[in-house]
Parts: sequence; C-alpha cells; structure tokens
Amino acid sequence: MIIIGPRTETLKDIQLYQNNGWGRMYINRRPTPYQNEPWGWDNGAYQAFQNGTEININEWIKRTEKIANVPAPYLCVLPDIVGGGKRSLQLSINNRIYIPEDWPAYLPVQDGITENDVIPYLHMIDGIFLGGTTTYKKNAAAWSDFAHTHDIKFHYARAGTRRKLQDALLCGSDSVDTACPLWIPRQMKQFKRWTIELNTQRNLFV
Repeated sequence: MIIIGPRTETLKDIQLYQNNGWGRMYINRRPTPYQNEPWGWDNGAYQAFQNGTEININEWIKRTEKIANVPAPYLCVLPDIVGGGKRSLQLSINNRIYIPEDWPAYLPVQDGITENDVIPYLHMIDGIFLGGTTTYKKNAAAWSDFAHTHDIKFHYARAGTRRKLQDALLCGSDSVDTACPLWIPRQMKQFKRWTIELNTQRNLFV
C-alpha cells in the first residue's frame, strides 16, 4: 500500500520519504518529486472547507496548468466540495478536462454519493478517492470492492489514525494519505510501527 504524506522540501526529509517509498501530497506549491516518487496533486477543497469556503475552480485550473510539465503524479484528486454530495460529483466530472491526459484522475466520493452515481463516469476516472465523514468511511470496503471490480484504484483519504490506517489495510486500499508530519521522528516511528503491526495482523488472516 502506497503512503502519501504532507509536503516537505528539506533534503533530509526527502531522503526519509525516498527510503520508505513514501510520496508527498501537493496542493499549492509546484511539485518537485524525487525520481519515481508516488506524489499526489490535491485540489485544496478540504483546506478551503477548513477556512469556511469552497474550492476556487479558476485558481485550481491555473495551478494545474502551471505544473502540466511535471512528471505525472501517482494520483490527481479532481475538484470537489466537502459536504457537497452530488453537486460535488458533478463539479469533479465537469473539470476532468483540465488535467493532463496522462495524469491518473481520482474521483472524490463522500456523503451523499453512491456507487450508482459513479457508474456513468467510470470511463473518465482512474481511481476512487474516499473522503467524507467518519461514518461515510465505514463504506470503505464496499468502495474498495467497487473500484477493483471495475479495474480502477482505491485511495483512502486522511488515514492519519491507527484505526483508519487499519481500515484502509483491511479493505485492500491501494494507497492512503495522511496529514501527519512523517518527518518528525516520533510521529514517523509511530506511523511505521502501525504499518508493521497492522500488516502483520492482516497477513495472519490472508
């Protein structure tokens, strides 16, 4: 399972990410991926939500166009609206055209969006990006199965706790992201310990 952490630019931190095979999630800054880094391009919708607003589509388009020549990311999160339900889904689909063709387009799903809502757009996406509330994330296994049945990837967003990381591993997520600053030694050791322990537990039942 691929782990994508928050952006950091110091050489020491980048070496840490590289040694562990982790990628970084970018939102506003121009990405500077190391060779073959599984980096992600987020849309900033959650950041906007935390500030009491919604995503600024024009700004997102400009930011995305400016980095079109950067090596393709592991995933690109299509624009969405936190808590927007089907309105968010339509926004995502309407703006698919603004990312480079060779960039994997991940569709954010959240409260109010069902598998049947997504089926008409499967030909336009490369992965499912599971957002939403903690309650909605209880559907992770169903969304993972849905994605893999249709030969696309499944990403569990904001898996920064042991419980969410466990859920992501058990449901077969291809990748997760976390806002935990993995370059801080204490948090890095804790996160690595979780992944080792949970992988061991999962292997006992495979």
